[in-house]
Amino acid sequence: LSDLWYIDTYQGFHALEGCELPVERFSLARSLERAYYSPGSAGEDLRPGQRTVYRLIFQYSARTIEEMTAIAQGTKTQTTITLTAPAGFTTLPACLSGASGAGDSTGLTIAPLPTFDACVGGSSHAKLWLASLIEPGVLYSLSMTFVNPPGNFEYDPDETGWTLQIDSAVYGGISPPAIQLLQDFRLIPGDTCENSDGHWTKLVFRTATAVPSGGGLNVLVPFSFRVMDCSQAGSWGLFDGDSNTALGGAQKALSTQCTVVLAVSPGEHHRIMLFPLTERLNQGARYVAAFRIGNGDLNAHSEETLPWSLYTTDQSGDTIDVSRSISSFLVRRSFGDLKFAPPALTVPGGGKFAVDVQFMLRTTVQGGAVIFYPPPGIRVACSDALADASRSLPRQTSCFVDGNTADWFGQKLVLKNDFSPWTSARPYRFSVEIFDVGYELPLYRRSWLITLVAGLSAASQNIDGFVVGTLSVGQWRWRGKLLNLVARNDNPALNRRYPTYIEFITQSLLEPDTEVWIRAPPAISVPVSICRQVAAQGVTGLSEDVRMLPARCDVPAIVRACSPIVWESEPCLDMIPGAAVDSHDYAHRQGLRIIMGMVPAQSFVRLSFDSTPMSIPGDSDLPYNVWTVSTWRGMVELDVAQVQGYAVQNWIDVTKFSASSSEPEADIEITIEFWMLSSLPAQGRLVVMPPRYNGIVLFNLLKAAERFQPGNLPSLVAGNSTRVVSAPVVVAASTDFEVTLCCKLSVKTLYYFTFGARNPPFNIMPAPSLPDLNIWTVLTRSPRPADKVLHQQIVRGHRPFRSFEMATVTKYQETAVGGVEAVSLATSIPVAIDFMLPFSTALHGPVLELLVLAPMGWEFPAACNIVNVRLGPFTSVGNCRAAARELVLVVSGSINPGVENTVFGFTASVNPPVRTSLDDVWVLQAHALVGSSESLREPEST
Repeated sequence: LSDLWYIDTYQGFHALEGCELPVERFSLARSLERAYYSPGSAGEDLRPGQRTVYRLIFQYSARTIEEMTAIAQGTKTQTTITLTAPAGFTTLPACLSGASGAGDSTGLTIAPLPTFDACVGGSSHAKLWLASLIEPGVLYSLSMTFVNPPGNFEYDPDETGWTLQIDSAVYGGISPPAIQLLQDFRLIPGDTCENSDGHWTKLVFRTATAVPSGGGLNVLVPFSFRVMDCSQAGSWGLFDGDSNTALGGAQKALSTQCTVVLAVSPGEHHRIMLFPLTERLNQGARYVAAFRIGNGDLNAHSEETLPWSLYTTDQSGDTIDVSRSISSFLVRRSFGDLKFAPPALTVPGGGKFAVDVQFMLRTTVQGGAVIFYPPPGIRVACSDALADASRSLPRQTSCFVDGNTADWFGQKLVLKNDFSPWTSARPYRFSVEIFDVGYELPLYRRSWLITLVAGLSAASQNIDGFVVGTLSVGQWRWRGKLLNLVARNDNPALNRRYPTYIEFITQSLLEPDTEVWIRAPPAISVPVSICRQVAAQGVTGLSEDVRMLPARCDVPAIVRACSPIVWESEPCLDMIPGAAVDSHDYAHRQGLRIIMGMVPAQSFVRLSFDSTPMSIPGDSDLPYNVWTVSTWRGMVELDVAQVQGYAVQNWIDVTKFSASSSEPEADIEITIEFWMLSSLPAQGRLVVMPPRYNGIVLFNLLKAAERFQPGNLPSLVAGNSTRVVSAPVVVAASTDFEVTLCCKLSVKTLYYFTFGARNPPFNIMPAPSLPDLNIWTVLTRSPRPADKVLHQQIVRGHRPFRSFEMATVTKYQETAVGGVEAVSLATSIPVAIDFMLPFSTALHGPVLELLVLAPMGWEFPAACNIVNVRLGPFTSVGNCRAAARELVLVVSGSINPGVENTVFGFTASVNPPVRTSLDDVWVLQAHALVGSSESLREPEST
């Protein structure tokens, strides 16, 4: 058999070439009994490029017959060991000094190797000669010194192995040491344009070893770049890359100190140091580091050969892991100028809106494309208005979108033209559709990258050409849309000042001292007044009786026009007179400013302030009858929305609104008296609506028509007779009633009428502290079939009071034993006033008053004479006021029966009249703390 290998090349069956020198065959060797790598030995250093000691443990297999024969004949007296490492590892040339065959301390488990005679190294191989033979079946160890592969070497532990050969036995594929390389290292520029300002350059990496808290992260930047100062918060970031998005999630190692050490001369690296880290970096975790770095001059980059790299350190500054070196990205010439003009208002998250793009090129190209790379996560689409004549792109420009939004520069929008040139110094304009992500992008990924590419193939979507120019433009700030915005006024009457309520749900967090700006329509005047606010998280509304707290507010004087961007500006005027409310010329930061406290995101907010309608908007004014509400932090608008304004009507002056009784659940008659300030045509209608509370109509008007009295409302009579031909027509329901008038209501005329109603139960009325919830509405409507409101006025209604269980007024007298006391009407007499509270009620202090109103002619003396006080064991009269026939007792403490049927009372002196009537009526009232439905009591007549 031949011991040579012959190598030839063939084409079909014809030999083309043959190797001149045959190759000797290799011999198949038998396997060692065992061999493996022992990690963690003394002197081991797994960092790339470092000198290290690796230890292998092996066991020689049984000797072959040939070996035993050679040993017996004395021809084999030494053992030869050959160790082969993967590519990239290097042994020392004088490897004998870096080799050791020591066993364990006892020599029982691992025996020491015989003495080394010689060693030859200097490459990935090392060959040793031992002074004597090793024994089969015995465990030995071999430690050798190597130099690890450099950081830029493509080393993959899963595809490499170590080979150990001892004499004629070999063991290949020994598990290699895991070199501590930062994995998945990636460099992502924020801008590739020459002389760019500091843009966000991202470095993505995965740790091989955990970095303890107090350790560090170091980035080496080539000399030709300009590294910006990173000592301030927000000038750098380290983000979790293992979250739902690989683009970077939660920020890590907050408050870590960042330091920049600038290189002095070419050939050196700038160094960015994050040290000491305030948070541990986990083993095998992915991170995104972002720093602001400028590109510098193009000529400096043409000679730049330094790579980018980074490494981690422990608390003492010793290196833990290093990355491979990555070649720098190419820096290009400038694209030109470009500006985004997003809409002045926002859309809900996930919605689509059009962004106007204007740009001007610096270089002319023929048959090229302008490519837009949006920030990751931003989805774009070509606009249907691309071919609009108002847009100025080269003729026959096509648009298409390719890629996905999940990665850096993953999606691109391409404007390609194969026929017309892209001309320099010419303004171009088009529109692009953007899908709102519904949140503000992180600082480090807000940039659009725009490139001009030339040398493209015609009639193809292939955009592989050469880049002529690039530019990076920051994404406009995201602004939230205030949800469910409402502007309402319960009395929108002309020239009538009344509270206006603004309600909305926030999108963004409102920090302390956040400003809410409310711009009213031109017809609404908002003077400086008392402002109130209330907020609640996680709800879509609040009941009307929720207490509102005072808020700081003012109406600043503004004299400066807006900057081009109305949502990043100081308080300002419109850029042009009569600006459209949905345009960039319409100022959002104008009008009433309310200073808010902390309000969480997604919170319901209600604001109130006074406003006065100055005119009634006509049809031409309707586009401007809009309320604009926006929230601001510093110079940046957070959330904004607009809502159509409420209708403004003329008003009627209601001078009297009186009810015949305040007793709960009683049938009553209500009289309304009013002045007409402008006329109402014939067949117009008067409408009266009772208040609502908690979704319930408080006063029932079903019987309004039965007890309706027209008063002096006009009626049509026949000729000179008094016979009524046409009287007001009344239609009543439980929620309102309507009076259709036959004739015109004249201007500057006083009218009155009466209608029936039923008082509500006492316990469904709003608390006395909320009188604005007990409001009646009186309005007029135009003749049918039109249903336009012409006049409106609201009136605070009466309040039903609960009656005392019992109340009496009697002359109090004490008769001496054996004698008779004479009574004279010319002097004061004592009057006993007794009362009993309703079951399960009390009058609570500290501000508690009892009021007694005597009949006409009676008079309380100025010096109160109150005796026989029976208001409770711990309750007394703290003060007393008397004026004519009215007596007020200020009670110290509370009146609480504790048990049913307890009678309270006191005795007061009063001057009687010369003569009295049998129909005289005394009134007793109790006034307690306002704030609950039990706070006021009904006057009692006796």
